[in-house]
Amino acid sequence: MNNPQFRRFLLGLSLLCLVWLAFCLWVDQVRWNTWEIGIDTAAWGQLAHQGSQENGWIFTCYPDVPDRTDSRSILSVHSYWLTPLLGILYRIWPHPLVLFASVHVAHAFGALLIGLLVWRMGKEDPWLALGATVVFLLYPPHALAQTRYDFAFRHWTLFLIPLAGVLTLSKHRFRPLLPLFLLAAAEENISLVAGFICFALAWKWQGHRRWFTGWGLFFCAYTVFAIKIGIPFFLEKGFQLHFAGRYSHLG
Repeated sequence: MNNPQFRRFLLGLSLLCLVWLAFCLWVDQVRWNTWEIGIDTAAWGQLAHQGSQENGWIFTCYPDVPDRTDSRSILSVHSYWLTPLLGILYRIWPHPLVLFASVHVAHAFGALLIGLLVWRMGKEDPWLALGATVVFLLYPPHALAQTRYDFAFRHWTLFLIPLAGVLTLSKHRFRPLLPLFLLAAAEENISLVAGFICFALAWKWQGHRRWFTGWGLFFCAYTVFAIKIGIPFFLEKGFQLHFAGRYSHLG
């Protein structure tokens, strides 16, 4: 854009996100030096190494069954269909911290998109947009996910959800579905988020109400399918669906 005010705003917004990204990467180094990367990240590191060596998506580090030492498919834990991306990351940088770095990049780019969204929808007020970006970055669950928690695909949602918002502004009904499909592929729990976003779009976007309502029902049905059929298909004897208690009220 030729708008000087927008260029100054974009520069400030980009610097803000880069400073946060640099801080999170520094925290990673501190955590690594103090042996504080978390058991889940250890399992993901093993899994990513296996995938990068084309040994299959199996691992032997079980946070939920510590006395087992045999291999287990990651698809018996959750419906993680984005795991091939970890193999690609490990070929670029074969180190567990690449997992944390991917989370931080997702958060930083998500914050950038939030700033642009608020700029667009908030009468091009740069201070409002920068303030919203700071809130997004420092919102405690988001900040803890970057500096304290283990790696998980669910942290990539901090980029995918704002991306769905930006693509919605294009007024093209197909474009928001791309990040929503990635949400569902990340984990079957997150597919519920994709479904509820579709319901919200159906409510706000009356011209495509049936379209988004249908996709919302699809994502919810996929969640039920993954929990009832998908994950149990990969389960082996002696393992349990470790998060089933979350859905006990559904039988």
